Amino acid sequence: MGVGRVGSGGHLQHERADEAFRAIADASPLLVWATGPEKDGASWFNRRWYEFTGRTPEQELVHGWRDGVHPDDLDRVIAHLDEVFDERVGYEIDYRLRRADGEYRWVVDCGMPRHETSGAFLGYLGHCVDVHDRIDAESARRIGDDRFQALARHSFDLVSIYDAEAQFVYASPSHERVLGYGPDELTGVSPVNLLHPDEQEAVAKAFAEQLQVTGIPIPVEHRIRHKDGSWRYVESIAVDLRDDPAVAGVLVNARDVTDRHRAEHLAADQARILELVARGAPLSEALDAVVLMVERWLPETQSVVAVVDQEPRQFRLVSAPSLPAELFAELQDMPLPPPAPPGAHPSFFVGPIEVTADNEAQIDALRARGYRSFWAALVSGVDGDRPALGAVVVYRRDDAEPSDTERLVVEIGANVAAIAIARDRTAAALAHQATHDALTGLPNRETVLDRLRRIVARPERDGPGTAVLFLDIDRFKVLNDSVGHDAGDKLLVDLGERLREALRPGDLVARFGGDEFVMVCERVGGELDAYALAARILELVREPFTINRSEVVVTASVGIAMVDGRDPESLLRDADAAMYWAKERGRARAELFDDELRRRVVARLDIESELRKAVDQCQLEVHYQPIVSLETSRLTGFEALVRWPHPTRGLLGPQEFLEVAEETGLARPIGAWVRAEACQQAATWHAKYPHWGRFVMGINLAAAELRERDLAISVERTVHSTGIDPALLVLEISERLVADDIAAVRGLLMRLRDLGVKIALDDFGTGAAALVHLRELPVGSIKIDQSFVAGLGKDPFDDAIVDSIIDLSRRLDLFTVAEGVETASQEQRLRDSGCHFAQGHRFAPALPADEIEAFLGRRGGRIAVSASHRAV
Repeated sequence: MGVGRVGSGGHLQHERADEAFRAIADASPLLVWATGPEKDGASWFNRRWYEFTGRTPEQELVHGWRDGVHPDDLDRVIAHLDEVFDERVGYEIDYRLRRADGEYRWVVDCGMPRHETSGAFLGYLGHCVDVHDRIDAESARRIGDDRFQALARHSFDLVSIYDAEAQFVYASPSHERVLGYGPDELTGVSPVNLLHPDEQEAVAKAFAEQLQVTGIPIPVEHRIRHKDGSWRYVESIAVDLRDDPAVAGVLVNARDVTDRHRAEHLAADQARILELVARGAPLSEALDAVVLMVERWLPETQSVVAVVDQEPRQFRLVSAPSLPAELFAELQDMPLPPPAPPGAHPSFFVGPIEVTADNEAQIDALRARGYRSFWAALVSGVDGDRPALGAVVVYRRDDAEPSDTERLVVEIGANVAAIAIARDRTAAALAHQATHDALTGLPNRETVLDRLRRIVARPERDGPGTAVLFLDIDRFKVLNDSVGHDAGDKLLVDLGERLREALRPGDLVARFGGDEFVMVCERVGGELDAYALAARILELVREPFTINRSEVVVTASVGIAMVDGRDPESLLRDADAAMYWAKERGRARAELFDDELRRRVVARLDIESELRKAVDQCQLEVHYQPIVSLETSRLTGFEALVRWPHPTRGLLGPQEFLEVAEETGLARPIGAWVRAEACQQAATWHAKYPHWGRFVMGINLAAAELRERDLAISVERTVHSTGIDPALLVLEISERLVADDIAAVRGLLMRLRDLGVKIALDDFGTGAAALVHLRELPVGSIKIDQSFVAGLGKDPFDDAIVDSIIDLSRRLDLFTVAEGVETASQEQRLRDSGCHFAQGHRFAPALPADEIEAFLGRRGGRIAVSASHRAV
C-alpha cells in the first residue's frame, strides 16, 4: 500500500487535472490507489477498492486502509513501505486484505513513484491484484526461497554452488564471517585455489569419487585458506545437482570445524602425556612433554613448569626444556602470586613482568631476553584442593591478552601437569580406575578375567570348584525409565554393596557395565552348591531397595558356569548364555550352563550363520493365510507369514528362527522385506482379481522393528512404492511386545495410524495389562490368541475368556479375529459369540502366493470348508 499526504497544497495535481484517469481507474478490475509526496497515508482509491473492502472513503483514506490488512502482515507491510518511500523506488509486496464479507484475501500490491517533468516527487501510484486462488503455491515457493535466503544469510555453514568448470557461481554470506571473503569476491574463482597445497589432490579425488562413482555424499575434512592467510579446517559434503534446474551445479555444504580439530588434537596431545604418566614415566619427562605441547600451540613464547615448595613457600622451576641453562638457573625460587582474597579462587593470571622486592634478579634476567609479560595457570591438586601444587607459566615478548583457545591450552597443560606432579598420589587412583567400575567402585571385567586366568592356570587338583555367576537385573530399562537414571544408578550402587556383603571373603563381585554383575566364587562344592548360592543371591536381590524414600522391588536372572578348564572368556560367555536362558524361561531364576545348553547355543550359532546366508541370498518366502468373515464365509484378508525353506530341516516357521533374528539384528531387514513383498502381492491381487473384493493384508511387527525410530517412514515408503491403499494394510503387534515401553510404542503407532494404516493387537490376553493397552494404543482390531480358541467347548475358562474378549471388543467398537480355528465346532462357537473374522486350518493353511491363487480360483472368493478340513 502506498503512503502520502492529504492537504498541504490540496489534493494531488493529477487528481484535479486528470478526470479521464479517474474514470479509467474506476472501471478497472484492479484495486487502484494513490498517495502524496509525504508519509501521511493514502490520498485516493478507485471504486473497485471500496467495493472490495466494503468501506467508505472516510474509513480508508490516510492510514485507515491499515485496518483492513491482516494483523499478522501489518508490521511487515508498514516497515517495507516506509523503506521504499524513503528510497523512492518501485516495489512489490504481498499481504492479506480483508474483503467486504470479512474474508482475508491475498493480494499483490505494486507501487511506482511519480515525478513532475521538473523532477519533483509527487508520491506513489499503484494497484493491488487479488491472487488468493494461486497464492498457496506461490507463497510456498516464496516462503521456501525466503527461508533459504535467511538460512544462507545467518548460517555459519558455508553453502556454495560450483559450475561445470568447478568455479564458484554462488557463495553464501557466511563465507565472509568464516573465511573473510565476500560472496562477490569468490564468484568465478576456483575453490581449488583456496585448498591447502598438501591436500588439493586428495580432496579432488574424494569429491570425484563421491560425484562420479558412488554418488554417496561423505564428509571430507580439509584445510581452506582464510583471507588473512591463516588456515581453517572445514568438513565438506558435495552433492551433484547439475540436473536440478533450481541449482544447476554442484552443491557443497561446508562447516568450520577448526575448533573441533583443535580440540581433538589438543585432546590427543593430552592423551599422549597422560599415557606417559600412566606408564610411570619420570616426572621430568612428563612435565617436559607438557611444556613442549604448550610451546607448540603458542609459538614465539617460552614456557616453564614450576612446583610449590612449602618451606619456604615459593615456586621452584622443574621443567623448561627449551630454556637456556643459565636462565633456568636464574629463575629458580620464583615468588608465589599474591594470596587470593577471601572467597575467591583465581587459577589463571595475566600480567606484566614487574620487579618487586623479592624477584628483582629473576625479572631482570627475563627482561634482558625481551620478555615483557606472562600468563600463568595454577596447577591444582587432583582433588581440586588448595593450596596449588605449582603453575604452568608462559613468558611473552608482548602484552597480548590470551584468547579463549590460548587460555585453554595453558589450562590443559596445568591440568595434565597436576596429574604428573601428584603422580605418587594419583598412581593408585589411576590403577583403581583401570580395574574398577566408576559408579559402584566394584572391580570391572579386566579384574574378573585376571582372577579367572590365575584360577584356570592352577595345577589340577581334587576338591572344591569355582563357580562364575552372571547376574542381570530383569527389565532394568523399564525401571530406569520410570524412576529416572539417577535413581537407577543408586539402585546399582546399593545392589553392588549388597552382593559384596553377601559373599564370603575372597569371593569377587564385579560390575560389567549396565545392570550386569559377575561373581567369581571359589571353594564351591559343586553344581548343587552353586545353585544354592545363586538362589540365596536371588532372594537377596528381591528384598526391597529404598530409593528416594520409596521402596523399589526388582528381580534378577543368573547364569552359572563351573570352572572346568575352559578359558576365562569362554567361561564368561557361557555364564552369560545361561543367564539369557534363565530370562527366556521366565526370569527371576538361575540356570546352569551344561551340555544341553551348550548344544542349544551351538545350534543357535548354526541357525544364525545359516539365517544370515538365507537373508543375503533371498531364500526366505512369504506365505499367506486367508482371513474369513464368519458372517459371509467370504475372504476378507490375509496374514503374511514368513517361512524359511531350510536346506536340511525343511520348511521352518517364524517361531523357529525369528528369535535368533531378533538377537542378531536380522529382524529389521527381514521385516522390511516381508512388508515389501506382502504389500506388493496385495496390490497385485487387488488389480488381478477384483472379484475377490477389497481385502486387508496383515503383517506382523517384530520387537526390533518397534524400536526402530524410522519405522513409520519405512512403512510410508513401502505403501507409496507398492501402490497399496494404506487402509488395507494392518500391522499386527504382539501384546507381549508392548509392555516394555508402552509410551514409545504408542507414539510409533500413532504415526502409523496417521498414515492411514490399521493396527491390530495380536495374541490378545496373553500379555500384561491388556485393558491398559486397549486404552493407550490406537488399536482397530483384536486377534484372539489360538491358545484360547483351542479350548472352546472343552475348557470353561477358555470359553469365558473368548466371550469376554468379544464382548469387550463390541463395546469398544473393535473388530475381533480368532486365530488357529481348527474345527467346525470352534467356527460355530465363535460365530454364535459374535466374533467377526477367523483364520486357521479350518479354512485354509498358510500357502505360497501361487497356491493361494489356485485355492481361491477354485472357490470364486468364498472360503468353502473342504472335507479334509471338516471337524472329526
